[in-house]
Amino acid sequence: MDARKYITKRAELMKGMRPVKESLRYDYIVHDCFSGGMVPTHLFSVEFWEDLKVLMKTDGILAVNFAGKVGSKASRAILKTLEYSFDKCRIFHDQMYDPEKKRTTDDEFLNMVFFCTQSPEISMDFRNAVPSDFLNSYLRQHVFSTFDWREVKPEEVVGTLPDKDKMTPQERTIQEDEEKFLLLTDQQNMLGFWQKESAIEHWTLMRSVLSDANWEAY
Repeated sequence: MDARKYITKRAELMKGMRPVKESLRYDYIVHDCFSGGMVPTHLFSVEFWEDLKVLMKTDGILAVNFAGKVGSKASRAILKTLEYSFDKCRIFHDQMYDPEKKRTTDDEFLNMVFFCTQSPEISMDFRNAVPSDFLNSYLRQHVFSTFDWREVKPEEVVGTLPDKDKMTPQERTIQEDEEKFLLLTDQQNMLGFWQKESAIEHWTLMRSVLSDANWEAY
């Protein structure tokens, strides 16, 4: 069954319960639908997130994986839509650690995970990693030990927004129209269009990891 249909059906079922059994709600939900350089747009709309929230405990945490460029319209749209549906979000990337580098750049293609909660009382702070977290994996140790460095601030995604009080009426209208387009809904969703360029870049990168013959045969 398609994930959207499953979530919608499950949400409708739970909405009909009086009272809802808390044991049916999730503490954590991992949303990882990236495939072929793109994500399915119908799993990133306001309507989808609202249904998904029904399945989560009030203090539950959602983790959403997305690969793309930090400052792209796709990344901005995903963050804006998640922030519309959830109380707060934090973002982290998996780029190779470089102590001399303080932040990512807008044109880098990288993997990001958005952590979100609908509870205003959750701080979403991460404890320091301990050896038992690493499971004898150097990669886990490397990532967990540099977690603070990996955070992507929301302003790095959305950029520095202009002061609307200093904008002309025409500039303000253009800015407001762009913000409306960034909010992904079932009726208005340009995420697929915005991902086309990054999808080509993704597969160019993947073909440098394995030869064309490997991808075509397997």
